Amino acid sequence: SNNAANGNQQNIYTETSLDKDKVFVQQQVIVTWRLISRFPISQPQFFPPQIDGVLVQDLGIRAYKRSDAERVVEQSYALFPQKSGNIIIPPQQFQVIVDAPQRNSAGFFRPSRSQMQLSTDEKSITVVPAESSTNNPQNTHWLPASSLEISQEILGADSAHPATAGTAFTRIIRMRAEGLSAEQLPPPNMQAPGIKVYNETPVLNNKDNQQGVVGMREDRAAVIAAQPGKLLLPAITIPWYDVDAVQWRETVLPATEIDVLPGTTINSSTSTNTADTKTSAPTQDKLAQINPTQDHPAATPVVNQTPSTTNESYLWQISTAVLFTLLLAIIIYLYKQQHRGKQPISDRTTIVDTPVRPSHNTALRHATEQGDLKKIHQTLQAWAKEQEVNRLALQHPSVTPLLQALEKHLYGNGIAPDAQTLKNLPSQLEELAAGQPPQNNQTSQLETLYR
Repeated sequence: SNNAANGNQQNIYTETSLDKDKVFVQQQVIVTWRLISRFPISQPQFFPPQIDGVLVQDLGIRAYKRSDAERVVEQSYALFPQKSGNIIIPPQQFQVIVDAPQRNSAGFFRPSRSQMQLSTDEKSITVVPAESSTNNPQNTHWLPASSLEISQEILGADSAHPATAGTAFTRIIRMRAEGLSAEQLPPPNMQAPGIKVYNETPVLNNKDNQQGVVGMREDRAAVIAAQPGKLLLPAITIPWYDVDAVQWRETVLPATEIDVLPGTTINSSTSTNTADTKTSAPTQDKLAQINPTQDHPAATPVVNQTPSTTNESYLWQISTAVLFTLLLAIIIYLYKQQHRGKQPISDRTTIVDTPVRPSHNTALRHATEQGDLKKIHQTLQAWAKEQEVNRLALQHPSVTPLLQALEKHLYGNGIAPDAQTLKNLPSQLEELAAGQPPQNNQTSQLETLYR
């Protein structure tokens, strides 16, 4: 359509064109506005359109000559209607500097520059609702496009760099659609049994030209296989609506099978287990020989003339001697402990009244002087393990609140304990340990922390 400026239809005018006037909701429509002039023009400006219920994508402006006499300034936009119904594209404005000759009073032409504003015609688009898909009722993405492609690239899972269990490889899914913006493309589902997927932020890119928008989306994810063996990455299917053929289509990325090797830890375990199996195989044969059955006496297979049996006999003898010595030491230790428990209370009190300062006292004093809260906590744990009286001292009502405050600060959102109180803690604990006899029947409130 044409719209003349200042009644001079032959010299400067506008045109408005649509590539289609009936579309589906969210389908791309390309609108093109042209300013045609037979006069020299400069500094063309076009103000972005504001259309209710429509997303607008600038496709760029260009200038060219349509003939020797006509100069053209062309501005194109991709429109994406977001609702069905009749969409009105209101008139838009071109602003341009025109060099048009003017006749003076003497009848001669002289150069003249003037700024002009020209309006475009109003247009309308009929937008119909999205087509439902009986084959894909679960599909929640409406993708009206001219084409849609999907591809993948896998890094760290090939013959040169094989995938290993417990180690991440990278899976890259790329989608490209003509007639859709990158923001309309859905994220691919990379989840599969036996893997953990950690998605990165997708990369969205729109390639614009006079033919419309080409949306491109790239999704990267770190994939970790839990077990070695054959890993099957399921196929990815993207249903979309072909607006040119007016029918539903599916773009499918085929399933991919990846060989996953055992990881470093699994390799070590496997090799160790294999070695153990080979070493223990003769032993299993011998054990099978010495198992008594109805047909073979139990004592017969004990006699073996091979050197390996002699070596095993020595090993069993040494192991038995070590176990017997250890058992005897445990019995003696338990006897002494029981005998000590039967000592008069006065004797035990005498022993406690002259304690030896534990080796961790110096470290505790140093940590409290420096105000190193984490070091204080670690030293208290070590100090509590040295003697029973130390552990009981940490249970004293005057100490327990301070320890709780320290732990809340280190592992929660608590406030740090008072620095001076912490500096006094070593002396306080020494006095409690010296004046408090051990009580074996008392349950420690900090048992899980200091044992």
